[in-house]
Amino acid sequence: MGGSMAGLLLWYSRHVARIIDPFVVALNGLPKISLAPMIIIWFGSGMLSKVALAFIATFIVALLSAYQGTHQIDANLVNLMRSLGATKRQIFLKVVVPATLPWIISAFRLNIGFALIAEIGGEFIASDKGLGRSIFVAGNLFNLNAVWVGVLTLMLVAIALYLVVSRIERYLLPWESR
Repeated sequence: MGGSMAGLLLWYSRHVARIIDPFVVALNGLPKISLAPMIIIWFGSGMLSKVALAFIATFIVALLSAYQGTHQIDANLVNLMRSLGATKRQIFLKVVVPATLPWIISAFRLNIGFALIAEIGGEFIASDKGLGRSIFVAGNLFNLNAVWVGVLTLMLVAIALYLVVSRIERYLLPWESR
């Protein structure tokens, strides 16, 4: 959600967006799991480091998706709103946010997988409990049944999160037909 808001807010200032763009592109190209050792050193091996890693893994994708969505808005619609005397804030709330919602929902779907990868990767690297740790230990013990149970559990979590995002989409975008 934070990345989506940041991406939407970049619409307000093209100057700031041009300054930030190279850094965002560079961060997007970085494999986020490579940051796991630093994050675990900074935040410890508890839940906070896994949440921080998942946040980092999803923030840039959400930001880029929302910002790209703002570029796809019909310029004639924005010009019409301006000609009717709408303020920049009104244009943002009445045109930009609704027009970018499909992009934001799409980023939510992508980020389900990225968040799970980051969380499981963080548990692989440093954790004494959790599903990722269980899969890691079972794999080291060649207990394939336990590994499959962990993988299937991850799939169920991903499906449940996908259904939540689909419900949010149906609520926010009732006109979208699926």
